[in-house]
Amino acid sequence: MMVAKTKAVGWRMRRLRGSCCSLGFMQNVIERYKMSLVDLSSNSSATEQNIQLWKQEAALNAMKIDFLEASNRKLLGENLESCSLEDLNKLEGQLEQGLVNIRGIKSRLLSRQVTQLEEKTRVLSEENELLQNQRTGLVVCALDMKRDCLASDNSGAVLQVC
Repeated sequence: MMVAKTKAVGWRMRRLRGSCCSLGFMQNVIERYKMSLVDLSSNSSATEQNIQLWKQEAALNAMKIDFLEASNRKLLGENLESCSLEDLNKLEGQLEQGLVNIRGIKSRLLSRQVTQLEEKTRVLSEENELLQNQRTGLVVCALDMKRDCLASDNSGAVLQVC
């Protein structure tokens, strides 16, 4: 039995040496390993470059946010003590131009509203006229019915409805 076990182990070893332990296979494994190391190092340097770019972009965006917040505070009339007369005149011009734009938009919106209300008034006037005509027709019909009713009481005729 020991001889059979030794033969089995020897056969497996010969099989392993013949397939995976050959010189060509080992060289292939080593080459793949070296390639993966190169890929890792290039990925690492690319990742570090990306990190640096993101940091620069974040810093730039932070500066933009600070500038916009300062501009907004100035437009709201806050922290103007440090501004020069020229800056204040420029700010005043920007505010006046903004008011002109706002008033123009407001005027257009009010004009549209007036047009819509005029159309609604026209439609309601037409409906009112139609209803008055219907009411007049009903009043005439009611008067006719009353007259016919009075006439039928005197003559005994059947009442006729409009």
